[in-house]
Amino acid sequence: MGTSARMWAMEVGVLALCAGLACCGARAEAEPDANPPAREAPMGEDDPALRASAPAGNDFAFELLRRSAPTGQNAVLSPLSVRHAMALAMVGAEGRTLEELAAGLGMERDEEEAHAALASMVAHAISTNPRVRENRPEVSFASRIWLQDGYALADGYESRVGAAYGAAFQTIDFGAGPDRARRQVNAWIEDQTHDRIRDLLPQGSVTDLTRLILSNAVYLNATWSRQFEAEDTRDGAFTLADGTQVQTPMMHQTAWFRHRVARGYEAVQMGYVGTDLAMLVVMPTRGSLEAFEASMDAAAWGGIVDGLGGGEVILTMPKFEQEQMADVGASLRAMGMERAFTTDAEFGRMVSHEPVSIGGVFHGAFIRVDEAGTEAAAATALMMVGSAAPGEYVPPPRITIDKPFLFAIADTSTGAIVFLGRVVDPR
Repeated sequence: MGTSARMWAMEVGVLALCAGLACCGARAEAEPDANPPAREAPMGEDDPALRASAPAGNDFAFELLRRSAPTGQNAVLSPLSVRHAMALAMVGAEGRTLEELAAGLGMERDEEEAHAALASMVAHAISTNPRVRENRPEVSFASRIWLQDGYALADGYESRVGAAYGAAFQTIDFGAGPDRARRQVNAWIEDQTHDRIRDLLPQGSVTDLTRLILSNAVYLNATWSRQFEAEDTRDGAFTLADGTQVQTPMMHQTAWFRHRVARGYEAVQMGYVGTDLAMLVVMPTRGSLEAFEASMDAAAWGGIVDGLGGGEVILTMPKFEQEQMADVGASLRAMGMERAFTTDAEFGRMVSHEPVSIGGVFHGAFIRVDEAGTEAAAATALMMVGSAAPGEYVPPPRITIDKPFLFAIADTSTGAIVFLGRVVDPR
């Protein structure tokens, strides 16, 4: 297959509405809410199949956060981005390697059905309401596979990836200029993320043994449905894990939100203009964030989401901004996907003439939360190398997010998490 043929495929990059933080909760029994749970109507029709698929991906998200982000530190990642990149590799795997990837990614059912569900999850997460004109958010998700010029893929890999994910292929010469190729991939990622993810691939990560780079990038910028007033923001106390109080800009507003004040945690969900996505912040009020986070899985997270009620809230929370970049390969190996990273890897459905394995999975993420809304971006680059190489009036509850808390970006209609992280120090 020639160079021109490898430039095919549409990139999944759709301007739409997106953003939200949704998080999970502990398994502790919760006190009754002041208001009964009331689910807001989604922008579009619910898809029961996608909702049924989300827990497996969310279990992956929580485990990845625990494995890849040291406790006691701020963290942000996009488990959906990492899972998507690993799924591109899974399309070309076979034997025990395929079994480990399918189990680790929570895609153990019929393979074609599993890939279709993940692709639909991504598409639904970035869906938009075309009737919204004012404060229209932006979201894009793009995927590109960089292939060594002249390198032969196994029959059917390109068509299977195209059918499942619509990833674009582009040829590149890793051997002639590894660092030039690295800069080219980084430039594409920077462009797709509006320069929020820069230099994802560090020097030395691309060598003449690099055969393919499976990459994706997600960017979102969305406005709160109920914005905070900037003039109401003022410095306030935030208590760190060790009990120390620090001063940081705290936003304030009183408005209707879905929320829950329960035994062990407080949660508040803030929607964005014209989208099914929302931010859910969950702050433990008993014990440490570390212990609270350790109790999380998809079922616990779903319990908090399903338990949200609606009503007026006096809300205080910090502005924050953070970014993180790391090779999450070791974390993925620890999650049971070991073989794909070794010389015993079986990627015969990707490359049939040479043994290849995963050489690294570089992931970067950024998030900024302020009075207007949320901006977030993430990218993943997975390296395939040659054989040598997360009734009665009741006064409104007061929710003050002034201690370490968790957040995640999720689709409230399907439940799928897009971003996940923690804030231990918002400064």
